[in-house]
Amino acid sequence: MAKPGSTEITSTNHVVGRTPWDFLSDALRTFGILAPLIIVSCLAVYVILQFQAAFRQTQIDNQSRLEVINRAYKESIDNINLTYKDRMVTSGDTLIKTYDTMATVSSAQVDQIKKLFQITADATSAAEEARKKAGEENAKAIMAAAEQLKTAKALEVQQAELAQTSRRLEVRTSEFERIKKRMQELVKLANAEEWEGAIQGLNDLLSEFGLRFDSEALSKLAKLSEGDDQTEEAAADEEIAANQIRSFANTSRDNLELVQQWLSKNGLDVPVALFLRAKYLEQQKKMIQELKMPIVEVPRPQQSIEMPEGTPLTPIERRMPATVIRSIQQNLCVPPSGAFDPQTREAIQQAKFGAVRSGAATAPFDNVEDRIVNTVEAQLLSNSKACNLDSEGVDRGYRTAFEKFAFADISRLKLLQSVLAVCDPNLKGRESGVFDAATRNAIRLAKSKLSAARSSQLADLNSDDLSYKSYRAIALACL
Repeated sequence: MAKPGSTEITSTNHVVGRTPWDFLSDALRTFGILAPLIIVSCLAVYVILQFQAAFRQTQIDNQSRLEVINRAYKESIDNINLTYKDRMVTSGDTLIKTYDTMATVSSAQVDQIKKLFQITADATSAAEEARKKAGEENAKAIMAAAEQLKTAKALEVQQAELAQTSRRLEVRTSEFERIKKRMQELVKLANAEEWEGAIQGLNDLLSEFGLRFDSEALSKLAKLSEGDDQTEEAAADEEIAANQIRSFANTSRDNLELVQQWLSKNGLDVPVALFLRAKYLEQQKKMIQELKMPIVEVPRPQQSIEMPEGTPLTPIERRMPATVIRSIQQNLCVPPSGAFDPQTREAIQQAKFGAVRSGAATAPFDNVEDRIVNTVEAQLLSNSKACNLDSEGVDRGYRTAFEKFAFADISRLKLLQSVLAVCDPNLKGRESGVFDAATRNAIRLAKSKLSAARSSQLADLNSDDLSYKSYRAIALACL
């Protein structure tokens, strides 16, 4: 119960007293709260409906396309079947017509067709055989033509050779007449004892045969035993020179015998022995005196100031670059140090000894010093090719400067081998003109046969190389 005088309204009285506007207000309030949800729901429903409509439209479109494809496929199959059927019908009709036609052909006609086929095959075979025979005949004709051409060319070659032989015969006849005339002149000179002109004429004549005649060698050989007593070294030099002279003299005699045989064969009986009487007494005496003069080693001059090894001693040596010195050292068979060391000095002197011992008509050096004294010597040593090669570039197997310059060509090397063959018979008949293994073995064997006195003087006693001293000792031992 309410207190007296209170104005509070109870809930019952409030509900009872609600108006329609209150309901409207509550409805609007409720609608305001639910409006977003209602809007979202409406949108969702709208989207779903649109999606379903699009999906249904897509299905309808796909169904339409599928129907179009099916209709096209069906039409294609129908067309193919129709075409195949038409072709089969046409083929069947053709086959039936062919069969009907063949049915009307008699056995005689079949035989005629077979004969026609056989005739065609025979004609083809005959044509092929004829073509083959024609090809063979054509090949034979070509071969015959080639043989005729070859025969014609051979005939031309024979005619050319015959003409060339005729020309050679004419030249030989002319040469024979000229030589015959010259021999008659030589006989006149020999009978008149005009020896100088006779020897000169004989040398000119022999040069045409590719031969040589050394009357001086024959004369010196006859005079070698007329000298006075000499020292052992001088005797060794003379024996070495005598061995060379014997070789030249024997060559001259052999050459004269060849000329004598040729003259006799051609009907010219000329006393060639007359030319052996040629003498040049004054020249003989001079040359024999030269043979008796031994080469004496020149000692190095004593320096007042001790010079270090490798120091250039001459103006030309001082101007030489190291590259030129190395080139000379390689040519002289010593290590290319680029300086004038003791080995190089020894090699220079050995090269000069070898050049003098070689017996060349013009000695390349006018001294035997162990130095390069002028530009001529420098050029000669630098241009002398590598150690093992001779002046022509042929490998002779040289190992020392003395070997390279003393035996500068094949003739001098063979002469050395003929001397060594006396000590080593295994070398006889094997003079190769090269320092090969047989020659090196002969050098070693010859050194083993030296006397104790001579062996003690050799620095290269236990090697198969040659120096100036070992060559002199071997030459004396093997003579």
